[in-house]
Amino acid sequence: MRIEAVAAGEGTLRTKIAWSPCTMLKSSTKAPCRSTAWARTPLSPGTTSSDLRSGTSRCKARTNACVFSERHSSRSPVDQCVRAILQKPSELTSARLSVGRILDGQLQCAFHGLRFDKQGQCVLIPWEPDDSPSRHEVCVQSYPAQELGGYIWAYLGDANRFPPPRLQQEVPEELLHGEEFVWFRMPTEIWDANWLLTVDGGDGFHAVMLHAETQAVEDHRWEGGRPQSASASLAERRVKIVDTSYGVRGIAVDREGRPVHHGHLLDVKGDRFILPCVTTNVIRPVPGVEPYVARLWQFPLDERRTIVQRLVVQKVTSPEAAARWEKLFHEVVKPRLEGISREDAMIARSQGDLLTARKNEHLFEPDKSMYEVRLRLKEAFLAQWEGKRVTPTKDSLVWPVTQS
Repeated sequence: MRIEAVAAGEGTLRTKIAWSPCTMLKSSTKAPCRSTAWARTPLSPGTTSSDLRSGTSRCKARTNACVFSERHSSRSPVDQCVRAILQKPSELTSARLSVGRILDGQLQCAFHGLRFDKQGQCVLIPWEPDDSPSRHEVCVQSYPAQELGGYIWAYLGDANRFPPPRLQQEVPEELLHGEEFVWFRMPTEIWDANWLLTVDGGDGFHAVMLHAETQAVEDHRWEGGRPQSASASLAERRVKIVDTSYGVRGIAVDREGRPVHHGHLLDVKGDRFILPCVTTNVIRPVPGVEPYVARLWQFPLDERRTIVQRLVVQKVTSPEAAARWEKLFHEVVKPRLEGISREDAMIARSQGDLLTARKNEHLFEPDKSMYEVRLRLKEAFLAQWEGKRVTPTKDSLVWPVTQS
């Protein structure tokens, strides 16, 4: 298979040998300081707290995935993430289990009523005897899943060839210490763009132009409410390129070289890009506030669509600090992120398909950091073909804020 085909989403390097956040635990954007209870019901983006209590299912219809678990008297985690792809040809294969039902801890296809257990094995064909041997001819693929930080994480790999690592080894530090942090989860998005084009959109200098009106504010201490937009006109703005611990960064300046506040901190810890495709930014969105950390997961749904998960988090030391962070999130950070996401999705979509975009591109000197990311993806792909697995280092996932 050509590398180009793999890059387009047709091959196996699709975050399949790493834990990926496949769905949120509940619809609220706010996650409590401490870990939520283990999930015991079917979950998907949009599932609410009342759904968890009532045991109803609202699996996401735009994908083939549905998460479910058996009910236990003990506080056990979600056991399996079941993907609705039948392994053997059947006239029923086009029906998505994500629109099915949960009955007695089993997943039922809504079309003809076949039921599957958490291992993906068919356990009931409703027009045949309960012990019919035909059940053994039908199955679906199942994947390990675990709840952490308000998300359901699925390991979409070959567990025999690449045994799943401990989830705690592959998530940011703050998700393991919920008593010290408060995070907010943005809604799951599906962008109409190839995965690698969305990853390209994470370069460190596009923001000062693409997000010029979304991010740039006056250099005045924030006292609440909507911040004042930067007075420097777009026509007068320029970009200063600097090398930082996170690679190349662009700083917005006016024609006289005076900085325009965009909020990106330059002295940070950890890695900005972490396989499998986690991008980190440390942001002080307005002057006079504590910085927050934005974590962005991007992984392919298919060759032309990308699933985007984003959370923002701040370390808090008191109830008062938590209240300030919540106010900042709702009045400044959330509108900022919504605008950024719209603009990033627009630019990714506007480039068309991957092969056309790459064929016509011209790389400049500041693109070197993103080119390095491309090389890392290539190396990870080739390593996987050789039976190896590239893992994030402990230092890459640390809390990145070094200053307040």
